[in-house]
Amino acid sequence: MTKKIFISGNFLSGKQTILYLLDNHDCIISNFIHDQFIKSLIDINNKIENKKYLKTKSNIQVIEVFNFRNNKASINYENFKDSFDLSNINHLKELAQSRIMPNNFSSLKKEFFKFNFNYENFLIDLKEKIFLSDQKKYSLEDIYDIYVVCFIKNWKDLNLHSKEKNKINFAAKLPNDFLSVEFVSKQKFNSKVIYVDRDLLSILKSRALNIMTQNKIEIIHFNKYFNNQLRTNFLERVSLNKREILKLKKIYNNIFITSLEKLTKNTKDELEKIYSFLELSNPNTKKIMPTYCGNEIGSDHIDQINDNKYEVSNKNYIFYQFRTSKFLDALFLLFKNINFFDLFLLSIYLKLKHKIN
Repeated sequence: MTKKIFISGNFLSGKQTILYLLDNHDCIISNFIHDQFIKSLIDINNKIENKKYLKTKSNIQVIEVFNFRNNKASINYENFKDSFDLSNINHLKELAQSRIMPNNFSSLKKEFFKFNFNYENFLIDLKEKIFLSDQKKYSLEDIYDIYVVCFIKNWKDLNLHSKEKNKINFAAKLPNDFLSVEFVSKQKFNSKVIYVDRDLLSILKSRALNIMTQNKIEIIHFNKYFNNQLRTNFLERVSLNKREILKLKKIYNNIFITSLEKLTKNTKDELEKIYSFLELSNPNTKKIMPTYCGNEIGSDHIDQINDNKYEVSNKNYIFYQFRTSKFLDALFLLFKNINFFDLFLLSIYLKLKHKIN
């Protein structure tokens, strides 16, 4: 059974940074692609629990899948593919076809690594190992482990000679929500979860910059796009996710919370804590350096949080405080900034609107 390290966090929280740092360990292979395969297993599990699978006539391409409660169902390849397509697997396909992997260490600056992945053979291997082998009964985790084996086999850039093959941990991102953390924990996967937190103001900056980059907007419009983010429900979704993760951490002992700030300001100390949590030896002889497939990629990911240098206007910062403060705190802030009464009212309206929605 493959040991798994699942990386969770909000959108633009710094999940890629920790994957680069973990990749430098002899016992870890990092999957940098947000393929979200776990969504497929969540869908299969929901259908098992809700008895959505019809009885399938026995043939060579039918398997029995069970979850941690030993609830089970017989599914065929078409059933599996329906769930498989709910993941972000098309992203993997697109990267394989383009043969490049984006190196995202800033919302404004993009670089690329080579990515040599045999996607067609990966799909063939996946189908053969699950549906055409002698084994006909699988747990949800068995299916994930087969996915990992097929993924590693078809990723030609991997430098497996630098890894301790019998002690491999596979590190991969989870979807940007707490539900996937709850799923792998409840299903009792042989896994640990690292949740990457990040200062909320910083996430909003990166979110605005990310949208600007996608739409080729000049940086002089930064404050306009930052203000737009304050009007969406993005704040509420990020805050909800963090609250639910804290609840899950009290229930399950397989969750570790770090932050992008800790990973950049106290990299060595924080990595020591993470290795201890993962029950892995600390490679003291190795230089602390982000790597991609075992190759050093420079220190841009850990020297600083690259999007933080962009400053929000005073008006936007006060609006941000109104949006993120409790009512009495916001009211106290208003007394000191009475000229922004309109933003105070707008923040109350937005909170009520997003809460109802």
